[in-house]
Amino acid sequence: MGYLDHTRTHVYILNLEDNSLQQVTDGDYDDNLVNWSPDGKFLTFQSNRTDNPDGNGCEDIWIVEVDHKNHELINISISDDMDMMPFFNPDGRYIAYTTYEEPEHFYFSLRKTALYDRKTKKTHIIPSGHDRSVHQPGFSPDGAWIYYLYEDRGAYNLARTSLASYEHEMVTNEKHFIFGYSISTDNKIALQIGNWDTPGEY
Repeated sequence: MGYLDHTRTHVYILNLEDNSLQQVTDGDYDDNLVNWSPDGKFLTFQSNRTDNPDGNGCEDIWIVEVDHKNHELINISISDDMDMMPFFNPDGRYIAYTTYEEPEHFYFSLRKTALYDRKTKKTHIIPSGHDRSVHQPGFSPDGAWIYYLYEDRGAYNLARTSLASYEHEMVTNEKHFIFGYSISTDNKIALQIGNWDTPGEY
């Protein structure tokens, strides 16, 4: 009864061979933005699993081993606030996600790209050389570049940073809003772009 029920969103795996479902996460939480590791053995997702998830805006990044009997969750977030958009690099060693540079300032803080090393269990912020927020991190097919949406003066463009030199490059630089992007294995990029007269075109 009322506006809200007690239904939560969890991670499931659908087996395409026999249409069976495997539930991976449970509990009184909502889980979303799931991403596979390249070897198909792990999943990463974002979820607010604090004691009172409906009473705060916290989001953490979690890793779970798909075939592990207990589906133990590992929290890799470095912020007490909103970490989002986890994405594996091509060889599965790193996970990129966005985090607040100064979470105590929230909306007045810049969003930066965090890079978690699954081998060393350490995280560092990708230096970008600019005072702008970034969104939706992703990797080039060879893992040498990290791509992201670059926010500046009301426009969203696609940019990238070299993981070797931290050189920053603009891939697009127009007065438009990019909603999303996808990079093929041969480095072709598909964009969904909106302008003042178009709500969003590919």
